[in-house]
Amino acid sequence: MPYYCESPLVYGLSKKQNSDGTFDFEITANDDPDGASLFYNIRFETYFVITGYNNTNSDRVAGVINWGYNPPGSSKPINDGKISITATNQFSPIAQQILVAGGYSSYLSTLNKN
Repeated sequence: MPYYCESPLVYGLSKKQNSDGTFDFEITANDDPDGASLFYNIRFETYFVITGYNNTNSDRVAGVINWGYNPPGSSKPINDGKISITATNQFSPIAQQILVAGGYSSYLSTLNKN
């Protein structure tokens, strides 16, 4: 089920400006999916969404991280813990189904895909 994390206890963001004018960002998140111990394989899609994109009322999907654990109750992450963000401007078909089932179908139409 999708949920929105806003508490500073859940996430953190740090930004550093490089000498060439670009920025490096580091995002940290802590989540404890207790239900994960009930399944043999557990996988998550975590999306990064820019709210108020370009000072509008529209949001934009910027990227996704796919992660999880195997076996149940294990602290051994998939892919040896190597997590990378994949640039995208939309939710996966499965994520869209979850959003619709969770009552967020109108949100999908408000996303900026440019």
